[in-house]
Amino acid sequence: MSSVKRVYCSGCRQKDSLKPVIEFGSIPLAGYFPSIEQIRDEQSYDCNLLFCDNCGLLQVDTIVDSNVLFRDYRYMSSIGLTKHFSDVATYLDKRFSLKEENKAVIEFGSNDGVLLKPFNDLGIKATGFEPSLNISQVAKDKGCEVIVDFFNYDNAVKYGLGGSARIVVANNVFAHINDLTAVIEGIKYCLEEDGSFVAEVHYLLNLVEGNQYDFIYHEHMFYHSVFSLNNLFRLHGMTLYDFDLIDTHSGSIRIFARKNISEMPEKIEQQIAKERAAGITSSEEFVAFDKQIKQHVASCQEAISKLRAEGRSIIGFGASGRCNIFCNLLGLGTADVKYIFDQSPERVNRFIPACNIPVIKFTEEAAAEQYDVVLVFAWNYYNMISSKINANDYLVLFPQPRILKKEQHLNNVL
Repeated sequence: MSSVKRVYCSGCRQKDSLKPVIEFGSIPLAGYFPSIEQIRDEQSYDCNLLFCDNCGLLQVDTIVDSNVLFRDYRYMSSIGLTKHFSDVATYLDKRFSLKEENKAVIEFGSNDGVLLKPFNDLGIKATGFEPSLNISQVAKDKGCEVIVDFFNYDNAVKYGLGGSARIVVANNVFAHINDLTAVIEGIKYCLEEDGSFVAEVHYLLNLVEGNQYDFIYHEHMFYHSVFSLNNLFRLHGMTLYDFDLIDTHSGSIRIFARKNISEMPEKIEQQIAKERAAGITSSEEFVAFDKQIKQHVASCQEAISKLRAEGRSIIGFGASGRCNIFCNLLGLGTADVKYIFDQSPERVNRFIPACNIPVIKFTEEAAAEQYDVVLVFAWNYYNMISSKINANDYLVLFPQPRILKKEQHLNNVL
């Protein structure tokens, strides 16, 4: 069976504390971009959110088999995030004296080597775990050491990694793995006694305040807050001791956790107080968010219909997972968006599932053309995208639909 319904919280293992809060219905996988031959074989799965009133973890109700999700995966971190992770490698090297003390790094969900490579360039031994066959090969071709497998306690033991790492790193993957117990026990096993787990995850507070519901899909099984993360690590004998708020994906958080339980730092207490005030620590607050999502979908449909009624020609830019979800929630097709430009070789010449919108390679020749309306699906990269493609108007739909001109820039996006 390729999917099962969630029957208990993956954080605290409680059954009766899960409350339904957001309903998307059945949608395709965000990371799936079918070829012309695969277009008839698309599958959709229920994607609704449950909130645990015991530990505060927001989670998807349908667990899709990890082999279906990640063995053939089309997201490459190097598209847009190379500089970010080069800076991250330098930052973590200094913070944890990695090169100076000849310490090793383990990264799970290492993708195409976007962080492993700069670690290697700094002279730091870094080993990645990456289950996707196609993406892991890209990293290997860069000279990175990659274990082509899922990260968990059993595999950490299998590959002899006990106590081998000063830091274990997970960037935009800690929300992708259903068996949190196996992962956290694997982290503890791999870390030196004074080692740290460092992870970047999309931050629930930003998601709600920025109306970023296009970030909700099957691969993102969890939506983390400091409140839920603090509870999660304490349940597993670890302490969340620090965090950085960062701009990636229009609002993420970089967390730091260590083995063993210690007193909760004041910084963590203060952030949890902010989250309580914002209403993201109980299921009741998410009823309003669900209503907000439905209103936004309707306003986006109206904005696109208005442009079509005016005879405007719309193309898209950025065939991301968010784009997949958004196109399906709005029911878009080629009558609405003729095609979508993208720069990832893993997605071009493929299609948006269920919508059949083609994904086209963005070339120098395409960049020289003038387009009528560009719908910027990868809106968190708006400034970067608008500098590459010329259009009379740029349609951005988050946090609310609006038309921008080329000279206009957005704050807090790349």
